[in-house]
Amino acid sequence: MKHIPASKAIKEVWLDFGDGTKYAERHLAEVAGLSEVEPYWEGAHLCFLTESIQPTLKSPTRPRVMLLFSNPHPESVRNGLFMSQKNSRGFWDILRCNKQIGINHDFRWDSTKGIDDTVSLLLNGNYGNDRSPLLFFECLYQIPSKSPEFLRKLFANTDDFKRYLQCPSLVRIRKILTSNNIKVVLVFKGETFESIVNKPGISKYSRQTIRSAVNNALEKGDERLFWKCMDRHELIKQVPDLKHQCMAVKVMDTRVKDSTFSHVLDYALQYATKVG
Repeated sequence: MKHIPASKAIKEVWLDFGDGTKYAERHLAEVAGLSEVEPYWEGAHLCFLTESIQPTLKSPTRPRVMLLFSNPHPESVRNGLFMSQKNSRGFWDILRCNKQIGINHDFRWDSTKGIDDTVSLLLNGNYGNDRSPLLFFECLYQIPSKSPEFLRKLFANTDDFKRYLQCPSLVRIRKILTSNNIKVVLVFKGETFESIVNKPGISKYSRQTIRSAVNNALEKGDERLFWKCMDRHELIKQVPDLKHQCMAVKVMDTRVKDSTFSHVLDYALQYATKVG
């Protein structure tokens, strides 16, 4: 059985469940939304569609930034583009307004061609200039579901979750960071941030901390205050186990698409442009 991807941002992958295969098979239906992308088994391998955008590198000097999500939403996989479900499309409006990136594109959601045009733009890096951040879109966990918390239902215990999903996922992300010399990762969800920097618990109250940091920086007119707060609360951390320096920055959850989200994204992309 082969899947037909909705766009070039969607690809078929597999995950090896090893000794946990029988348990995962019994609990597959409990992962809300996963059935919508029609997964199937080949032995111990669960095959399914996921999303990934790794642009062609046209400029060796262009800064590269990874936008790291927790896992794909089934609807975005079916549509063919990250954050394309109706309640998430505001993300793209915020991204388009960001001066660091320089996207001048009319996002259209009413046709397959509209999605394909956006995917082509992102894959080719046809936005901004030679100093504009080149955006890589990835998910830590490739399995689609309506919430990343549901993925734990596929594993009998925490050890299996780490062995068959978390650890292989971290290895995969680190390979992408290394092969593309990506120096900045913007991480939206707290648990994903904790995983990528290997610091459990540090994202607690991060939404309140980030909001306060933005308000203080704006009030005082000093962006440095934002970064001092982020550093103090360990919301910017080195990604471990890499040969090059790569910093993970905790940004607002994508559900919070307000002015604070916009400012945090702008600060983070300015930082990425500088360290490029």
